[in-house]
Amino acid sequence: MDALSVVLGQINKALWLADLPTFAILFYICQCKKKVNSSMLTMLVVLVAGFFMITYEAALTAYIEANPGPNSIVTFLWYNGLACFYAATLYYLRKVHQLKNTTIGTMGGYISKAYTVIALIYVAQYTEILLLKTDQNLDLLFSFGIPAINIASTGFFFSFAIYSLYHTIHKTDTESLRWNI
Repeated sequence: MDALSVVLGQINKALWLADLPTFAILFYICQCKKKVNSSMLTMLVVLVAGFFMITYEAALTAYIEANPGPNSIVTFLWYNGLACFYAATLYYLRKVHQLKNTTIGTMGGYISKAYTVIALIYVAQYTEILLLKTDQNLDLLFSFGIPAINIASTGFFFSFAIYSLYHTIHKTDTESLRWNI
C-alpha cells in the first residue's frame, strides 16, 4: 500500500468523523422544530453509508496487504463495490425521504450529484484498468478528485448546518430562504 493511499484513507475517516457534529446540529434543529427535515435524513444516510464504505475499504485493504500482487477479483470488488455503495446510498436517500414523506432538499440534491460523479469516477477508472490495462490516465482524477469532492461535501454540510442553526436559534422563517432545509 503506497503512502498516498494510506493518507487518503485517513482523510476519508477524518471526514466521516467531521460529519458527526453536522448530524448532531441537524438533529438538534429537528428537535427544535419538532419535525424531521431533509437535511437530517440526508446526513443520516450519508453517515450510515460512510460507515459501511470505510469498513468495506478497510477489509479490502487488509486483504491486499496480506496477499500482495495482482488480483483481478480484488480490483473488481474495489472499484465496482465502492461504485455500488455510492449508487445504493442514492437509492436509500430516496427511499428514506419517501418513507418520511419528505422532499429531497438542498443537501440531498448536492449529495446526489456528488455521489453520482464519484460512482462514475470509480467505474471509469475500472474500465480503464480493464480495457487499457493501465490506471495512469485517470489516476489523478481518481486519487484527488474523489477526496476533493468528499472534502467539499463535508465543508458544505457543516456550513449548511451552521446556517440552518443560526436561523433556527433566531427563529427566522426558513421557508422563505433560498436553501431548502
